[in-house]
This record gives sequence, structure tokens and C-alpha cells, in this order.
Amino acid sequence: MGGTYPKVPDANTSRLSATGGPDGRSGRSGERRYGRVTGMRRLVVLAVVVEAMVVGGYGVYLGVETLVAPAADRLAATFLVVLTLGLAVGLALLARAVRDGRRGARAPVLVWQLLQASVAVPALPDRWYLGFPLLALCVVAGAGVLLGQAEPD
Repeated sequence: MGGTYPKVPDANTSRLSATGGPDGRSGRSGERRYGRVTGMRRLVVLAVVVEAMVVGGYGVYLGVETLVAPAADRLAATFLVVLTLGLAVGLALLARAVRDGRRGARAPVLVWQLLQASVAVPALPDRWYLGFPLLALCVVAGAGVLLGQAEPD
């Protein structure tokens, strides 16, 4: 008398999304994708995109300077260009992950904001025109990531 019974669909299985799980959840634990983009998340995305554009612009500037001006150590200068452009690409990918609502993007964004703040604070007395915008982006993105956790998706 043993046998298997067919699975009866419940309320959650009728709402499968393109990501494979009910209610837009992916197969990974605790990760929500393509949720509603809230105002706080938009602010964080905007701040990280601006940071990515600034770092990318600086990488292009370093690349041009490496080609045009005589560098003391061309290999080190090239490595710095590649590192800076890679960081810009990483920030752009983080902005996309924040936009998509991936939980795994929170920690790298916060770490980047702390690193950026460690550069911005010493720059305040001498180069305030660089320090204040950097620190403002840190505060906006960091607070947005921390406060955005409480928002329902």
C-alpha cells in the first residue's frame, strides 16, 4: 500500500518567479533579487555609481599620464592603472547588486565607505574641496545601507 502522492500546489508554489523561487526569491538562502527599489536604495545606488565614476575617471587619468609623461617605474604605474580601473568596475557591480536588492552587497559597500572615510577625514584640513564631497558620499551611502535594511522589500 505504499506509494507516492502527487504534490499538491500550495499558495507559494503558484507564484514562482523568473528567479526560481516563490515571491522573487532566488535559490540562495536569504537573498532577495529584483525587489521593489526604495528611495533609500536609490540613494545608495546613486552614491556608489558616483564613486565608481570618480574612481574610473581617475584610472583613465592615470592611464593617460602613464602613456604621456615619463614614469619612474612604468610597471608600477601600469599596475596602479589596472588596479584603479578594476576597483571602478567592482564599484559599478556593487551598485548593480544594491539596485537588485542583494544582501551580499551591503558589507562590501560599508567597507568601501569606511576606506573612503579614512581618506576623506585627513584631507579635510588641507584639501577641503576633496574631503567634504568624499565624506558626504560616505555618510549618504553608509547610512543608506544601514537604514535601508529596515525597509520592507
